[in-house]
Amino acid sequence: MTRVLSIGFAIAAVTTAALAQVRETNRGPEQARKLLDTYCAGCHNSRARAGGVAFDALTLDNPHDHADVWEKALRKLRGRQMPPPGNRQPDQRDIDAFASWMEATLDSPVGGPVAGHVPIQRLTRTEFATAVSDLLGIELDAEKLLPAEIEVQGFENIAAALSVSPAFLDQYVTATRQSARLAVGG
Repeated sequence: MTRVLSIGFAIAAVTTAALAQVRETNRGPEQARKLLDTYCAGCHNSRARAGGVAFDALTLDNPHDHADVWEKALRKLRGRQMPPPGNRQPDQRDIDAFASWMEATLDSPVGGPVAGHVPIQRLTRTEFATAVSDLLGIELDAEKLLPAEIEVQGFENIAAALSVSPAFLDQYVTATRQSARLAVGG
């Protein structure tokens, strides 16, 4: 069941990353600079340095250099603490677009080696039965409930071979329900 939840979280993360990439292409450094110049640079400039921050001196080409400043600015912007009440406020859509672009930029790799594709790994039927036994104290015949894994070079738990289809997921959900019934009763 933990793996089922993990799959759900992974799908949500992939969807969020895809949406961030779409927003990133729509809102680049030019729009971000425009938002900063319009709503922030009046107080946060090299002369006034309100809060010790000068946005006009920070480049948007490589926000990783000042990630701590941008993270703090994003928290204040998302929390509607900045611009301060009484000052001209950007639209929520502009805030969301800027924050999404900046978060995607800060979360993107700076350079250097990037890990390749890492597939989601699910439990094999043996691992599933062992986890159910350890967590719930019941014995489950996973060989009857779940399909056999594909063996790759003598191993059954290679993530790339452990695909998850809707029918397969349905079998795991059925096995999870049966184990819950056995553990707590009808």
